Amino acid sequence: MVQERDEGTASRRSVLQWMAVAPGAAAALLAAGCSGGGNGDTPNPDVGTDTGSTPDTGGVPDTAVAPDTMSAPDANAYGTIPEPDAGVSTDIGPEQCDPTPPDVEGPFYAPNAPNTTALATADEPGERVMINGTVYGKDCKTPLAGVIVDVWQADSTGNYHDAGTTYRLRGQMTTNEQGQYTFTSIYPGQYDVGGALRPAHIHFKFHYPGQELTTQLYFEGDPFLSPNDPCGGCNSDEASLIIPLTTESVDGTAYKTGTFDVNLQAS
Repeated sequence: MVQERDEGTASRRSVLQWMAVAPGAAAALLAAGCSGGGNGDTPNPDVGTDTGSTPDTGGVPDTAVAPDTMSAPDANAYGTIPEPDAGVSTDIGPEQCDPTPPDVEGPFYAPNAPNTTALATADEPGERVMINGTVYGKDCKTPLAGVIVDVWQADSTGNYHDAGTTYRLRGQMTTNEQGQYTFTSIYPGQYDVGGALRPAHIHFKFHYPGQELTTQLYFEGDPFLSPNDPCGGCNSDEASLIIPLTTESVDGTAYKTGTFDVNLQAS
């Protein structure tokens, strides 16, 4: 019971820190009436109820700034979808095409994730997924090498985890000369937000000179996609952010595999 209280306190601390740096988002949360948290007595900007995921092996000391297991906040509390970077033209000319749209970041992004293409360790609970794709320039044809692909997600129970110790379910990779990237992970859990479930999703940041695209990836067939997504500011009705998954066996392991190609504005 003491450990559960400590984790609930750490989760509330994380939420309060986020609210302090995102007052507009916090106001939107309070207006929406979303509440919850580890002990049910602290407003939570994303998850109504902690789903009880198991902390990382070894835990996080009580003195740690960030909790090991975070309530998963990204509904109306996310705020608005970020605007494109200043100075980057959004005009669609004769040699241009539609760029991949942004989506809200949420409060649990952490920089400096490790360079890895395996976000989930072998003992991470959940159904295995493999995501690959190609990052193109503004003509949607020219592959871009050297794009940093920054990925983070919730675990199978819908909780995000501490970036300060294990960087669990977080990682970065760089596109190759053909603009390609790939990574393996687990299927992210859905979680309650104000009495409704957010669709399963994976967060992305694509870092490239002249642009940083922040967006989310969703999956076909999820019954909680928009209009059932309680995140009013999220882009879960955008077809280019929703991909099908098929089951494949890779080296004896079954994966749900899918392709997420991205078109950047700057190139």
